[in-house]
Amino acid sequence: MNWKDVVSEFEWDGSWRDIYVVGATVDDWQRVLDALARLSPSPTFYIDGKPAPMPVSVKSLFEQRALSAPLLRLEVGHVGLKSHFFDEEEIEFDLDPREVQGPAELEALSDFMRLLADRTGKVATLTHENTKSAVILAVAPGA
Repeated sequence: MNWKDVVSEFEWDGSWRDIYVVGATVDDWQRVLDALARLSPSPTFYIDGKPAPMPVSVKSLFEQRALSAPLLRLEVGHVGLKSHFFDEEEIEFDLDPREVQGPAELEALSDFMRLLADRTGKVATLTHENTKSAVILAVAPGA
């Protein structure tokens, strides 16, 4: 993907951008969480706004979701990504488009999306906030 073709997609309009893997399963989440735990720098995990150890089991994380607010934060390139674990059937990370400043950040996002696609066997898409049909970038498994 050419930066010049998508630069306008990252202009600040007051909303985030989202990375989705739809049709996910708890097993997909677990494979993604396991892969993220091996990244350097490693992601930071929070429960109710307080630092907490990375969960070993994503299934237990979703079970306690009704009682607490989990948050996973990581950086790819210089772009901060956050997952709030809203839905077992949808892997979602949000990002501030102002942090995507050029080709290096776009490539880092693309690499991250490739990790998601490869671990889940499903397409990862970058979209405008809460608008799954407004796809900016899609990465298929093995791409």
